[in-house]
Amino acid sequence: MRPEEFGRELEVFWERADKDGDRAKDSQLALSELESFYRGLDEKEREFALGMFVDWILGSDSRRQFAGLAMIDRFLIRAALEPLRQLAASLENASGPSAPYAWAKVNRIIGRLAGQSVPDDVD
Repeated sequence: MRPEEFGRELEVFWERADKDGDRAKDSQLALSELESFYRGLDEKEREFALGMFVDWILGSDSRRQFAGLAMIDRFLIRAALEPLRQLAASLENASGPSAPYAWAKVNRIIGRLAGQSVPDDVD
């Protein structure tokens, strides 16, 4: 599968899971489904997913950004460190009311990725 095909597949999956969570009034449903989806990926597909998660965290859609950060944090995806640092730098200069909280969250994830070993139950 090519990255573009995978990207479309992941976007369709996310849209469905996100809508299902809204309909069920379950804010964690989409993340739970995304985690299950990610666990079923092979190594190459996980590389493609990382690209999507990076796009999500650096993009303007707050729901996708939240999901991308959650996936990177949950699975300790160390390859996302540089994009996370870019996001932290942009949040440091942001003036929105949630910027300090988002900056702190991103920096906590950076700290986890940079300083801890991967637990056995991550994959």
